[in-house]
Amino acid sequence: MDPDNDGCTTDDELGSNQLLGGRRDLNNHFDFFDTPPRDGVISTADIVAIVQRFGGIAGPPAKRGYTPDFDRTYLGPDPWDLGPPNGTITVADIVLVVAQFGASCTFPSFD
Repeated sequence: MDPDNDGCTTDDELGSNQLLGGRRDLNNHFDFFDTPPRDGVISTADIVAIVQRFGGIAGPPAKRGYTPDFDRTYLGPDPWDLGPPNGTITVADIVLVVAQFGASCTFPSFD
């Protein structure tokens, strides 16, 4: 079950290992920064996708490839404690996805 539709199951998010999707909010789909096509792993492809949209601004009309899939707001204190898009894709978004690099919800959590 994945109530927030972020790609991490309830068991993943309730786990203690943040690299396996753990320690996340079951109701916050922004806290696992997996960009389209959403493969369940935060990889270099996600980082590159955000870098390519750097400087994007919400519209109308959207500029520089902006879509909310590549934009987050840091809530803290943990690097995966993210909130909804703020309308611009900045260095902060790149830092946030890099901080989650390697996290995966494609492997079962056993903790």
